[in-house]
Amino acid sequence: MPFFDTFQTVAPMPQAVFDRYGDQVGPEISAMWREHGVGFVDDGFLKVIDPIWFEDEGFVFLRSGVPIFLTALCDTIMYIPETGTFTAMKLRFGAMDIVTEPGEPLTEVLRRFGDRGYREQVLESRHFTQAAAVHGVPDLDEGFNYVPMLALGGPHRAANLDRGHAAVSQSLLLQVDTPELRAYSPSMVEPRPDN
Repeated sequence: MPFFDTFQTVAPMPQAVFDRYGDQVGPEISAMWREHGVGFVDDGFLKVIDPIWFEDEGFVFLRSGVPIFLTALCDTIMYIPETGTFTAMKLRFGAMDIVTEPGEPLTEVLRRFGDRGYREQVLESRHFTQAAAVHGVPDLDEGFNYVPMLALGGPHRAANLDRGHAAVSQSLLLQVDTPELRAYSPSMVEPRPDN
């Protein structure tokens, strides 16, 4: 049974990913990888990525987690095996948010990532739709960046998003601002207003 109602598969998940991470992520995430492979969830804001490729390309992630998703706003979303939760590294804000509750069934959690309301509230995807209408949906290795960066005083507006290579953007954002834990549960996430 599909985890996401709409999914555009780009490639099957390589067997090496199951060999390396299968024991850490458990049967639910492995089933999602088998069902959908690598590709775009729904409108393309969320991308299921190959974590080995992700690491090899120099993307930013927590060593205690397994990178599962990359967003079109250059956020890394990781599964943390120790706690059974997902953490979003929202480098655009210099923040890390725990975006699921401990103990939630993983099948339900994964399906929630397919819900637009969840993505808008908890993953703060609001500007993506406007930017994608102008610039198109970023490829797997791309994302939208605020120009200038929010950490350098750039305005938080969809009109200030530009398309670029996500790993390069993440590296620059990490050099400007070290992410700090901001929200300990999805209910604590307060989407940032425009300025």
